[in-house]
Amino acid sequence: MKFSELVKLLQANGFKIVKEKGSIRYYGKSGWDRLMRVDYRGSKEVPGVPVML
Repeated sequence: MKFSELVKLLQANGFKIVKEKGSIRYYGKSGWDRLMRVDYRGSKEVPGVPVML
């Protein structure tokens, strides 16, 4: 899975960018009490991290 695909998956599940600093993006949504940090690298592959949504 690429970072761009991960971001599309987050957005499809109601997450929106809360804040951004450089390549680091924080996503959140109502009803979710924590932020999800994505160190965005565009077309590069996400290194072996399971996606749990």
